[in-house]
Amino acid sequence: LSEPITSIISELMVQKTEWQKKKEQLSNFDKKEMLALALAKEQQTALAETIKKALQLIDEQLKMVLAVGKKIGDLQILLYSVDTDLEVMGARLKKITIQKTSPSIFSTEFHTGGTVSLLRESYTTTRQFIVDQIESLEEYRNIALLSLCAFLLVCSAIYKTKTLITPSSRWYSFALHPLATTVFIASSLNAFINIMPVNFELPLKWEALLRFLVMLASIRLIGSLMRSKLRRRVYKRLIIFMAVAMLMVVLDLPGEMIRLYVFYVSLFALVYYFYQLPRSRGKNDLEGWLRRTLGIFPAAVLFFGISGYDAFALLLFSTLLSAIIACLVIWILYLLHFGFIDLLLSVLPWGLIREQREIILKNLQPIIIGLHLIILLLVEAVICGFFPNVSEAYDEIFVAGFHVLNIHVSPGFFVTVIFIIYGALLTSKAIQMLLLNKIL
Repeated sequence: LSEPITSIISELMVQKTEWQKKKEQLSNFDKKEMLALALAKEQQTALAETIKKALQLIDEQLKMVLAVGKKIGDLQILLYSVDTDLEVMGARLKKITIQKTSPSIFSTEFHTGGTVSLLRESYTTTRQFIVDQIESLEEYRNIALLSLCAFLLVCSAIYKTKTLITPSSRWYSFALHPLATTVFIASSLNAFINIMPVNFELPLKWEALLRFLVMLASIRLIGSLMRSKLRRRVYKRLIIFMAVAMLMVVLDLPGEMIRLYVFYVSLFALVYYFYQLPRSRGKNDLEGWLRRTLGIFPAAVLFFGISGYDAFALLLFSTLLSAIIACLVIWILYLLHFGFIDLLLSVLPWGLIREQREIILKNLQPIIIGLHLIILLLVEAVICGFFPNVSEAYDEIFVAGFHVLNIHVSPGFFVTVIFIIYGALLTSKAIQMLLLNKIL
């Protein structure tokens, strides 16, 4: 806001200076005897009146613009004070996460509130959440109806693509589950809109519910995308654990209820880890190593939860699960985009493209993988708490750099150069293929 205001003030000051010069010139003419020959008296008066009106208009505009500038300055002071308060609060929250904030879960002090009152409070907050969302739905009725219509149209279109491809297509698994696929597309579109400079945001609770639906969609898609039964079972349980925890937070359930849930989920995960541990013996690959070490995390969550460091236990639980699930979701997103490109190449009317579909996909795969690895890096940086959002993470990781001969050198610059060179090589290959197959 302050930049255009500063520009307007500068322009008005330049205009005021020019009109003041005209006023001085007219005054100097008045002192000379040549004025009678150069200008009639009426013309002199008209010019003086014009200059006076112009200066008055400029002064009025300056007063208005300066008043707006003062309001913006007051807002900047307020923002600085809010920033300071937030930094203080952030420092306090970081201290709280490593401090003992509640009694042990096995102590009588922890259970003095009573289970009945806890359940009653949970029921009240859940009921209030439903009432609030119904009111919010009425407020955003038009947006909700448009979104629902678009959702149904996309879902129907995805279902119909099943007849255009063969079961060997990379898109076939997504065509079998149009509802889950549409949820993924809607979430991707919403995430893209959020990082764009547009004034459109869903209510916070709706954003959280959309992420909850993405987790349910992931459970649905994993069944057809992942071959290993053990991996499917483990990932589905992890997603369910995180989805329920997220739903409890969205519903604003009591902290004791969330803490109990995290405790029992971690206990179940630890028991399941010891149950699966004998199967990992003798396996020296990455999967075997992961199986032997994953039990450390639920054990750590249990230890800190029992000790009363519930804030740290919750942070560890949510960060770990979010990081694992982010990898899984972005992997599904990669397969979704790759499958969609396969679908496009399959239905294009040009026979040459359809014939060379596998070669084209193989050449495009490094670019698609690279883009999704960048997304994963940014999301994981936000989950680990290094940055507040993806946009800021991108600016700090890929945009920040230095200048050499008027060129801004940054990690993003090198990534762009690599993509451009690889794109040029792909274009060259495509031209060669076209020449060899269709012309020569």
